[in-house]
Amino acid sequence: MAISAVAGPDEYDRRTRHVIDTGDIDVMARLMEALEVIESGVQPFLLALPTHATGAVDASAPAERIAELERLRVEPAPVDLAQALLRLTPTADEEVRRAAGDLRSDAGRQPARRLSEGGLPRRDSTPQKWPAADPADAPPGVWEPVSPGLNRTLPLPPVAAALAGTYERDRTHKGSHITYETYAAPSWVAQLPHHRDKVAARVKSAADGRLLACLAEAGGPAGYALHWQIARKIDYLSDAAVDALLVLAARGHLDGRLLAGQLQASIRKGSSSPKRVTDALRAAAETGA
Repeated sequence: MAISAVAGPDEYDRRTRHVIDTGDIDVMARLMEALEVIESGVQPFLLALPTHATGAVDASAPAERIAELERLRVEPAPVDLAQALLRLTPTADEEVRRAAGDLRSDAGRQPARRLSEGGLPRRDSTPQKWPAADPADAPPGVWEPVSPGLNRTLPLPPVAAALAGTYERDRTHKGSHITYETYAAPSWVAQLPHHRDKVAARVKSAADGRLLACLAEAGGPAGYALHWQIARKIDYLSDAAVDALLVLAARGHLDGRLLAGQLQASIRKGSSSPKRVTDALRAAAETGA
């Protein structure tokens, strides 16, 4: 392996295990694998290369790319394949599903299976005891979202399973006024472009204006956690929060009742300023939300 020649096999294994064990994003594993792919020249292109600015890959792209690798008798790099599966856009297009189902390699069967299942399953980020039937009944409180991990028993490569799993903050990232989540979260959105609510729940209070924009423009359900991020930031990052709210509204993804309940609970708790919230909502309404 190319990276092993530089760092040695023990160091390569140690670093790879760290990425997999912590779920600390597969950037390191992908970079090491990319070095190997470039040096060997065996795989002519990357399966996970995005086709959208959000990081998503068109539903038809992995099948087309794997078909070419099958023709060349090349087995795709495993971390690259893992990332392609996480970026794969679900579709009901039977022609696309059929093309994926025609692939015969082990690698080819994985995107076909993901497409037939409608993508990776999702778990709700709504906290326990939140009155989902009527958010206006929520007692005063911050009501942080729960961090929903994907099912680790799914037949996914280890790096993909770790990236998609339940996140636990790495307390070793210290010495900066910017939290690790703030720094890393935009790449999480690009690597999980159809699971924005999961990323919104993962970062908790570390989201900034740049991340709100990424989340609003990404794919997947706009659930409790994404609305909570807007509600929390509308008080002191009002421009970014209003912009995100407007994007959700324009895409038909805004749940007004949910957002209103979250804002009301936060104001009653004293965590948000009624005036700043009102000013931000008025600005959103005047813009067309």
